[in-house]
Parts: sequence; structure tokens; C-alpha cells
Amino acid sequence: MATYQCECGQVLANDSDEIKRMHMQFAPAHQVDQVVKTKKVQEQVVAVTPRNLVEQDLGNGMWIPTIDPHFVQPGWVWSTIKAFLEMNKQRNVNILLKGDTGLGKTSLMLEIAARLKRPVSITDAGQWMEPMDVIGKTVLEHDADGSVVTKFVESNVIRSIQTPNAIVGVDELNRCENPKCHNTLFPLLDDRRGMYIDELGKYVQVAEGVIFVATMNEGTRFTGTDQLDDALAGRFYGVRLPNPPTTMLQELMRNKTGITKETAGKIIKVLPKGVNTRTLLKT
Repeated sequence: MATYQCECGQVLANDSDEIKRMHMQFAPAHQVDQVVKTKKVQEQVVAVTPRNLVEQDLGNGMWIPTIDPHFVQPGWVWSTIKAFLEMNKQRNVNILLKGDTGLGKTSLMLEIAARLKRPVSITDAGQWMEPMDVIGKTVLEHDADGSVVTKFVESNVIRSIQTPNAIVGVDELNRCENPKCHNTLFPLLDDRRGMYIDELGKYVQVAEGVIFVATMNEGTRFTGTDQLDDALAGRFYGVRLPNPPTTMLQELMRNKTGITKETAGKIIKVLPKGVNTRTLLKT
């Protein structure tokens, strides 16, 4: 019997059959989708074609991504994500993906949306300079008679949270210029699931089924990052992505670049230990 826990210590699943069921639903895409390969599969060479990242553009900064047939993550990661999605049917769930750079945190966010056919938006928290940036901005426009008028434009976050079943992504959560920007997120992330916006003159409610997914790098190696306030971190379930084993890196390089598994293994051997996948694929 297997037991999986998130960083907060909550048991996500404790039945091996349930883990297996969740793993199959979120198995690597090449196991559940038909992947077109050349006749040289036996030689471990695959046909590499550019990936169209957008399956359906929904406008207003939202889209449904395409499935990446070569995306890989350990089985327990998919099991954990599946458990969170099940929990979200009963209570609000916010997910924080942690780990080194290049481990596929943002890609995982997109892959979840792609496999579930859910709309997704991604906001770069590093662009938040002031708390109001999280909500929106006031712009100048010309009305019908040519007069200059002001108009409040909702931010990507505020537009997205009003879309049912959306995955609202916040990339690099701990890189915003002003940590006080995080305070604006509090009522959206906790049980209130909404906030009154003076500029709009209305209360904006987080739509049913919406899941917040944030990413972050943490540690002294990453300049420009801040430690998350406990009040913010406590509103998320943390999932720390592991560094992939050599066999997974070889498979990733084979699928993404078309080289043989043996060649990928030789490249990995001469690179520094713990090299991230982003650097690996640029080698």
C-alpha cells in the first residue's frame, strides 16, 4: 500500500489501486495519445515536429493548450495533481509548483490544462510593480466625439478568475518587485474567493472550478526572488518537483531533439551534475 503526501502533510491517497488509476489517467502523453514516429523507432530515432502550443485561442489572454506528446514527469507528480483536482470538487485548491529552474513547472501547468481541455492564462508576477497591477490599470481612450476619457481595464488575473474551470497561472510568484502585491491575492485564494473592486464598482467572484497554479524558484542561487510570506504560502498546497533521473533526461532529449538515446547519454555524462532540462535541450 502506497501513501503520498503534499508538503503540508495531508495524505493524498493511500490505496495502491487508486494511485494506479490516477497515474493511468495522467500518464505520460505518449502512452495515451497516438504519436507519429518514423520507421526508425527501433533505432531510437523519432520524427521531431514543431509543436503548436495553442489548440484554441479564447481571447482575453486565455487559451486551451495542445498536449505535448513528449512531456514527462514522475508518476507520483501526476498522482498528486490528480488528487488535488479531485479535492477541488469539494473545496478550493491552489497549487504551488516549486523546484529548480528548467524542471518543467510552467510546462506542467500548461499540460494539465491541455489534458483536461481547460482554459488557461499565465501572468508573470515579475511584472507586478504595485498592488494595483494585480487588479488592472486605468488607461486613456477617445470616445465617439473625440474626447479623452479614462477607462479601467481588468488585469489578466481578474479576467481569468471569472471564467469557469479556468486554470489561473501565476509564474514566478516570488519575483514581483513589490511583495505587497501578494496581499491583493489573499481574498482570491482563501475561502472568500472574491473581492470588491472600487474601480469596477462591483464584487468580483472567482468562478466555479477555477484553480490557481503558481510556480517559483527558491533558494540563494536565484537572485531577484523573495521568501514567501507564510500567510501567502499557507494558501497553497506545495508540490516540489524533483530533478529527473538520467533515464528520463535521455528520453526527453530523444523526443525533443531526435537524437538517439545513446547519444543523449553521452551528452549528459559530460555536463555538470544536476544540469537542468532547459540547459540540456539547448546543448
